[in-house]
Amino acid sequence: MGVMMNFLKIIALSIVLFLTACPIEGDSGPVETCTEVAQQCRMAQGQLGVCTSTMDGALLCMPQH
Repeated sequence: MGVMMNFLKIIALSIVLFLTACPIEGDSGPVETCTEVAQQCRMAQGQLGVCTSTMDGALLCMPQH
């Protein structure tokens, strides 16, 4: 009986972890134009970047590496 309870706990935990790992609805991937800091963006060469803010407040897509 104890083995079955442990098995059910593992299944329940797996379901909870799976549901919390689902992407946010409307999250369509990298953006072409940055609208907020820390967004994933696509650079001109097709590489992935991250949106960062300059000293004057402009948003730019910068390389991740």
